[in-house]
Amino acid sequence: SVSGFAMLMNEKAQYLGMRHTQFVNPHGLDDEQHYSTARDMAVLTAYALQNDTFQEIVATKVVQVPNPTEKWDHKWYNKNKMLQMYAGADGVKTGYTSWAKRTLVSSATRDGQQLVTVTLNAADDWNDSIALLNYGFNHYKERVIVEEGEPIDRHRVTDRDGQKITIVPEHSFTYPLSEEELATLDKKVNISSELSSELTVGVRVGEIAIMLAGKKIGSVPLITKNMQTEADFSNVWQIW
Repeated sequence: SVSGFAMLMNEKAQYLGMRHTQFVNPHGLDDEQHYSTARDMAVLTAYALQNDTFQEIVATKVVQVPNPTEKWDHKWYNKNKMLQMYAGADGVKTGYTSWAKRTLVSSATRDGQQLVTVTLNAADDWNDSIALLNYGFNHYKERVIVEEGEPIDRHRVTDRDGQKITIVPEHSFTYPLSEEELATLDKKVNISSELSSELTVGVRVGEIAIMLAGKKIGSVPLITKNMQTEADFSNVWQIW
């Protein structure tokens, strides 16, 4: 049923952290109990863009499909002008209702970084979205905060086979930061106190917590790795 489907939508919205959204139908048309915010729509869009099929659909400018009853094919054009107006634009959705007025969710990717903007009740939504994307790309650069495999501790442990072991991040961590935010970034390394000579390669022994202005924005597990040469420790981190 429509109400049952809307209930599932609201459960998903809560799971995603959309705290100021309530769905009462799946199509988004006006209802007094149907509402959301620009931030919540951005959260939803960032989640949806992780789906490759969704990403492909919203980035498609034109689609042509066979017509079973005529000699000519059906052809549909995407009404999202951002796909033509903005370099790197790859989505997402236009919208209009009599209550909400003009709404637009846009996305663009440059140098591997994808940004999402949302405008609600914006008469000049195309230009507003362009301005927001330009601001985002100019002020929030994707930065490598933690590098995969980079030794982070001067711990030198010898395993049962006599191999030297060091501790490294299991994977990299990137995050878009302004210059002002970069000054508030901190990384806290937490290593288990139970390190011993029984360690083997690939064991998780702690984590790096990435903090921005005192708030945790992510973490990376720490694992053991063979130390091939002394050069492996030429650029080790200190422990915070």
